[in-house]
Amino acid sequence: MRTKLYLCILCLMLVCVPCMAENEDWETAFSVPSGEMDPPLAKKTALLCQACYTPVRMQKLLMDMGFDAESFVQKDYDSDEEHSAGVTFSRKRLTSADGTCKTLYAVIVRGTMSEQEMISNFHVGKGDISAGFDWAAQRVYGHWQDYFAQYPPYEGTEYILWITGHSRGAAVANLLAGVCFPNEVDPERIYAYTFATPNVQKTTDEKAAVFNFILDGDVVTRVPPAEWGFGRHGTDIHCDQPMMG
Repeated sequence: MRTKLYLCILCLMLVCVPCMAENEDWETAFSVPSGEMDPPLAKKTALLCQACYTPVRMQKLLMDMGFDAESFVQKDYDSDEEHSAGVTFSRKRLTSADGTCKTLYAVIVRGTMSEQEMISNFHVGKGDISAGFDWAAQRVYGHWQDYFAQYPPYEGTEYILWITGHSRGAAVANLLAGVCFPNEVDPERIYAYTFATPNVQKTTDEKAAVFNFILDGDVVTRVPPAEWGFGRHGTDIHCDQPMMG
């Protein structure tokens, strides 16, 4: 599955976001409305996903991006529970070009790492949301609520959310951005980019501020089957592998 992640990231870099600066100025980051795909932000997000399977790399990358070391928290990375999903939270003070300060929260969900999580991926159930992904998303959302209580926004700032995930983590991130977080924060403050995203729900919001990068031919993105009525929140961006050449 990680090979497919690297292919999707490479496809994203070579096809979708050519001529992109390696170190985008954070003053301009998140200046594009969340409902519009922002190529520089997509690349930064892909780098987070590439690092999400290795805690040390994940922490180093976030620290290099200026996130607070004290606010770096990981949950369920070593869990063997069926409906868990390893997630990283971190917080950063974001100052825009006009001097406005905001609190940026990163929410990064890694993909399948255990046999139990693999079983959960195929637990569809009979409801509107694929059950295994739903339970994992609710678990991560509970971790978020605990984290937010411990690390609230910096004084005098509003907060924005930067959400991503790969494979199983992408399914969870898609539900977080499309279902969970819109209940607590204006969707305009939700920036979500997911990679190799499975189908998650029968009733989906195509206008949600989520961009799903899909590698054509990747079977992961076809589970549960669309023929059963399942789809994804937001907008799909197809990275056709032959275009890489």
